[in-house]
Order: sequence, then C-alpha cells, then structure tokens
Amino acid sequence: SPHLVRLMLTRRSPHRCRSPRLLLPAVLVALPCLVPAQTWQVTITDLGALPGGVSASARAINDAGKVVGMATDATFASYTVEWVNGQIAVLPVPGLSGASIPTDVNDAGEIAGYYSVGSQRQGIYWNPSNTPFLMSGFPGGGSLFSVATAINSSGLVAGRASGAAPTFPTHALIWHGAAFQT
Repeated sequence: SPHLVRLMLTRRSPHRCRSPRLLLPAVLVALPCLVPAQTWQVTITDLGALPGGVSASARAINDAGKVVGMATDATFASYTVEWVNGQIAVLPVPGLSGASIPTDVNDAGEIAGYYSVGSQRQGIYWNPSNTPFLMSGFPGGGSLFSVATAINSSGLVAGRASGAAPTFPTHALIWHGAAFQT
C-alpha cells in the first residue's frame, strides 16, 4: 500500500555563508543562504514480493504502470517478475537454468533483458503476451554473449554483444522484435 513521505529539501548556497565585513556584500552573499526549505510530497508504493518471498527489486516501469524486476521466494530462488495493477506475477523464461534479468519495458508491454549463467549472457525479448525469445548476438553469429538493455516504443531493442578471444570485440546492437519472433 502507498506510504506518504514528506521530504524537506533545503537549497544550499554555492557560497559559504559567513559574515562579510561590508553590509551590501553581506546581503548579496547571504541571500542564497536565506532561501526557505521547499517541501515536496512523495508517495512510495511497496510493490510486495512473491508469496513467502524474501526480496524483490524493480528494474523498469512503463507509462501504464507495468513494473518489471526480480524477486526471490522463501528458498531464495530467483524469478523474473512483473507487477501489473498491484499484482506480482512470475514471467516465463526460455527453459534456462540461470537467472533472467529484465532491464526495460516499453508502453506496449514488451520487455528487454538477458539471462545469465556464470559469465555467460544472452539477450531475451518478451512480447506483450510475455512470451520470451532468445536474441542472437552479431549478425551471422560469432558472439560470445549478448545483453539487451533498453526497448523503445517501436519495439527496437538496444544492447551489446561481444565476440570471442583473443580480442573479445564488443559492439552496440539494435534488434527489432519481429526478427526474433520466428
């Protein structure tokens, strides 16, 4: 449930507030120090955790209020989750043994992220129905890992991929959702 928190923020002077010897300079220097505190009202919403869960973290939110993140259950097993209308749900993952980590969600409900097993990473895209798709790395192959970090309103996914030894080249990539929904 939402909690109301009041924060008192005081604007600080870029100048030190001390007593100068002349009155006019004193007034000019002291004015920034006399700015009253501003009160901002902030609402904090506890999204909750999985039933019996011990932790949860939000990673991204879209304008519709869909939040994606991670949560653990009572056994500390980690899950990729979403919160929609205050309800937490586990997102499907493509049958992998590692952790799937969402990094962004757009207003259509498409999610970008990656799965991680040890030092291995592979990009994942979830369509608006929450069906996951693994993403390739470099066009034509040859990638050691790929990570999807952001998704825009057109469904374009930004991220990176790295190649193999000896140089391990890393390149910025853009994927389009339709390219990996086959």
